[in-house]
Amino acid sequence: MYDHIFENRDRKLSNLLRLGDYLGRSLRENTVLFSIDDKNERVSYLTESKKIVSGDYSFKNGIKFDFIVVEDFDLYSDENKFDTFIDDKISLFVESLYTDNFPNAHNSFSDILESWESRFKFDTTRRKLQEKSIKFNESNDILSTPEFHNFVQLAPDISKFLQENSDSILEIPEIVNGIKLANTVAKAFNIKRFNYATLEESGTFRVSDTDNKSVYEMICRQELVKKELLESKSDFTASWATSTKVKALAGLLYEENYNKIQESLGEAIEEVPYLAFVSKKSLSEAIESSLMISESVNIPETHIKKYVSTLFEMKKPVKKELLSILNEKYGINVQNLKEVPSFKSLINTQVVILETIARVSPKKSIQKKVIREFVDILKGKSGVQSLDVNDCLRLIFESANISSLFEDDGLINQWSDDAYSTDVEDSLKTLDDIEYEDSENSLDEEEDEQEAEEGEETPQEPDPMEEDPEEEEEEAPAEPEGDISKEDFREAMKDLEDLLSDISPKTGPLDDSDE
Repeated sequence: MYDHIFENRDRKLSNLLRLGDYLGRSLRENTVLFSIDDKNERVSYLTESKKIVSGDYSFKNGIKFDFIVVEDFDLYSDENKFDTFIDDKISLFVESLYTDNFPNAHNSFSDILESWESRFKFDTTRRKLQEKSIKFNESNDILSTPEFHNFVQLAPDISKFLQENSDSILEIPEIVNGIKLANTVAKAFNIKRFNYATLEESGTFRVSDTDNKSVYEMICRQELVKKELLESKSDFTASWATSTKVKALAGLLYEENYNKIQESLGEAIEEVPYLAFVSKKSLSEAIESSLMISESVNIPETHIKKYVSTLFEMKKPVKKELLSILNEKYGINVQNLKEVPSFKSLINTQVVILETIARVSPKKSIQKKVIREFVDILKGKSGVQSLDVNDCLRLIFESANISSLFEDDGLINQWSDDAYSTDVEDSLKTLDDIEYEDSENSLDEEEDEQEAEEGEETPQEPDPMEEDPEEEEEEAPAEPEGDISKEDFREAMKDLEDLLSDISPKTGPLDDSDE
């Protein structure tokens, strides 16, 4: 019954998370969702450079972010600065009254009321800011690492290697898929660059709701569900109290027909699956908030508690079923849910692509060493800079004159006959039957083997991923080449499999209006 409930869920939180990632791409830094004011349709994001970007949101014809205001992090973490900020608002209000500028006075007074409300919640806001800012750490930094710098310096040589060996390279599905993935992601995230001054000056930001939406959700499918679960757990009322189905459910407070309540609860969970996981306290707050929006009369708290207890017991079987779906279909354990890094699935696929190029690179070459060193640090990274890595990969493929060959093609699913299956569960099951290969011959080793086969004697085939112990001793100063572990490789392959099953070959770049 609920097999596709997460695919058909209300996309409000998903859209706000997508808005944050696209905003981060435009600013070229990571962002996190900071707060949602669902009643006034306003959202705030905390950025890596400690700015708070706030604005009104709407989802008509894409995602619109208007009346943008950029404020410093210190404003909400330093009491003295915050008090000065409020004093300035009061001065502006008095000045507007003195000059008979009543519209401006009205706006200033509203700002003062909002500011005093924020002042009342100052400690809570400051604590939340500190918790959110912890997410920005070294794991988000890719571009300033020496490993990435070395990789970029070697990019022309990698392009030359790919071009010279294009016939063999294009026989490797991981690399072919890497080319197509780089093309698709680059087009989907072709966004105009903003700085804070131009963003605040324009006062608006748009995210096109065309094919790039499906590409984004393909890349971030699992992490989107995880983030929505965490946000809903953190403050369900702020995110979902104005939901039409949640308000309808709250409106049945005095309904005596049990089946009608059950039906309404099912519809609410269908629209907002996270309702099935909320605590009794959060459910009570959501119902009470919805009633405050819908009703003008005060309702006794005891009546709300009794109704919430009924709903809480009623949703337990649904919660059990949804927990099973999340675990089996998305690989998510709700009981052990932690903060989710952004674009991790994209980085995992980049690890597969780069590791494959390293494996077929000449044995003991600088190219193999540099790529593997970059792969090693990339495995621990996440965030919006992965899109810059994608751009770098695309440029490498373009310089090798092989990128354009696949611009209109879909990805190759080398493991499943159903190359474009949209069912994640089926896609992941195909991996269970794959025999993991611990190594792959480099191209120069393949040539050596072909020559050996033509001779009278066929020597024992060497393990291309292991160095000769005697040669290792002679070259002691050099560090041994590290391989990606079997577990990491399998995890990355699963992410790549998900991307293969859902990639859209029709995605195109945004035009000027979209930007």
